[in-house]
This record gives sequence, structure tokens and C-alpha cells, in this order.
Amino acid sequence: MRSLRRPAASRLRQSKVSIVRTDTCLTAIPPAAAAAIAHFDASHRIVQQLFFSCPAYSLYLCFDANCRVTPEYFWLSAGVIHALTWLLAALASWIVPHSWQDRSSDPGKARWAERWRILVYGELGQPKALRTRLLEVNPFCWLASRARFKPAGVWIFLGFVACWWFYLRVIMHLHWYEDSFNLTTVLMLNSVLKLWIGIEAGQRLAEEQKMGSLELLLSTPLNEREILRGQFLALKRQFLKPLAAVIGVEIVYLLAVSRHSVLSPQEEAKQVAFGLAGLVLLILDIMALTWVALRAALTARSPNRASASAILRVLVLPWMIFAAATAIAGLWRVGGSSSGPGWKFFLYLWFWLGVLADLAFGLPAWWQLRTRFRELALQRFTTSRSKPV
Repeated sequence: MRSLRRPAASRLRQSKVSIVRTDTCLTAIPPAAAAAIAHFDASHRIVQQLFFSCPAYSLYLCFDANCRVTPEYFWLSAGVIHALTWLLAALASWIVPHSWQDRSSDPGKARWAERWRILVYGELGQPKALRTRLLEVNPFCWLASRARFKPAGVWIFLGFVACWWFYLRVIMHLHWYEDSFNLTTVLMLNSVLKLWIGIEAGQRLAEEQKMGSLELLLSTPLNEREILRGQFLALKRQFLKPLAAVIGVEIVYLLAVSRHSVLSPQEEAKQVAFGLAGLVLLILDIMALTWVALRAALTARSPNRASASAILRVLVLPWMIFAAATAIAGLWRVGGSSSGPGWKFFLYLWFWLGVLADLAFGLPAWWQLRTRFRELALQRFTTSRSKPV
């Protein structure tokens, strides 16, 4: 009997999702970074080069009044968008023929898959020491920590962010006391770490639930609290040291701003307040994301849905409300109001929306995992049995 790879529908769906995510990141993240820099910078300077990948910016430059100011920006933006479009089209054209139908596995690709497995998990005899050590601590911790390069991946990402930070300072001729750029980098770094943890927290548990092996795990002497403890230990092994390093760097940054900043007292207070709020939300959001992702993993149809459910509730929903409030405040000013809400209003709104989302979604998830773990894990079996034939 020939061996088949993943179902074609699943592979095609995953390919489309990956391309859409890539396109969204390329068109949305750079303009968001430019908006954050302009908001926190004392001079409210806009780095227009970061808008080149956004089609809305090209549309804005189509008007004569805007194009006359910087005509070269229109052509640069159009060129960047064309290059990205052709690149993604070529990528999709290469992926789709390999994803639309099932076929027997290719021996050459099977060898590459085996090499990748060895790279991630090691030779059959190599991970024995790690397996022995983790199994003594917690069996589920070993199950969630078998990929040996996961902890190194976080450090590699932090190294990339550091290189990006130095590179932008050089090409943009930024001074070392550009606190707005530092704060923007900190907030973006915190957001990426939250997303990463939100994805990792429920992946292993959702995979076991999807394959039906979670029911087998619950039939072993390993109880639900040990399963949760193992997942937390795996997250600790992957993220604790990098997070400690990030928090330490952010604390040093806040101390430097409060003692050696060249900003005005009001701008200095603004930078420190947003930095402290971001640091507190980093910790609270990570806790809430972990509990919500684990709760969603017990009933979600796929690991991606479990991660998306947690991220949408804890991170995206507060930002949507914050964006709506910011838009209303902007319309208020455009309408001719002489005064509008200051930066403290937006700081309190952003902070408390995040805290309320953490409490509203994190606490129920924590309570349900402690009291209804087994019931939720077996919910799909009880539901299917109760349906009439």
C-alpha cells in the first residue's frame, strides 16, 4: 500500500493561509511601525519609506497635490508593491501544483523530510539524554519539548531584532537618544513575543486532541494537572530566559529615559508611562494567553484555531476597541473641537482594555482548566455519541 502525504485539501488550505498571512504582514506591519514612531516621537516625524509596501499609500499619492511634493515616492511605492505582488504570485504558482492533489511520496522528498526530522529531533540515539531528563521531570514536558531547537529559535529572533535596531539607526541617521524609536521597538518586540507564546501554548495539546491521543493520555496515571504542569514547563524551557533578558533590557531602558533623557519633562513622563504599561501588559497578556490557548486547545478543531481563538480574544479585541476610540477622538478634533483627549487618556484606555481582556478571558479559562479539564477534553466524543444516527 502506497504511503500518502497530508490530504490535499489540508495542504492547499494551509498554503493559502500562509500566503495571505505573508501578504498581510508585508502590507500592514511596516505602516503600523511608522505610525507608532510618529505617535511616540516628540516631533511626530513620519518615516514614509515604511509605507511603500501599502497599496493605500500609493493611492494617496495618486492625487496631484500629494504627488507633486514627493513624486519619487509614488514610483518607489508602486515598484515595491509590484515586486511583492510578482514575488507572491510566483510563490503561489510554485506551491499550488504541489498541493492540489494527493500522490505517493517522492523518495527524494522523503529523504529531505527525514533529514529535517533529524535536524529538529536529532538522531535516534542522540535525544536519549534529553528524553531521560525530561521524562523524569514530567512526561508531557518531554512531549512538548522534543524539538531541540525551539529555545534557540527565540534567541535567534532576539538577535535579529537587535541587528534590525542597529541597522535602522544607521540608515535613518537616528541618534542614540531617539527614545520614540526605542519605545516603538520595545512595543513591537513585546507584541511578537505574545503572539509566539499564544501560538506555542496550545499547539501540543491541540495536536494530541486532534489525533485522538489525548484520550489515551488521560487514561494513563498522568492526570490533568500533570499535563498542564508539563506544558508550562515546556513553555518555561523555551521562553523564560529570553523573556527575562527582554524584561531586563526594558527596565534598563526605562531607567535610562528617566535619568539621562534629553526630552522635555512631559515627553519623558509619557515615554516612561507607556514603557511601564507595556511591561506590565507583557506579563499579564502572556499569562492570559497561555490559559486561554490551553482552554481552546481542548475543544478546537485544529491547533491553528486554538491559537487564533486565544490571540483574537486577548490581543486583537482590545486593540480593535482602542482603534475605534482613537478614530472617534480623531473625528472629534476634525469636527472643530478646540481640545481633545490627551496622551494620558489613550494610555489609560490601552492599559485597562488589556487588563480587562486578560481578566475576562484568562480567569474563566484558568478555572475551567482546573475544574473541567477532563470533561472538555472528552467533549467531542460525548457530543458525537449523543447525536442521533
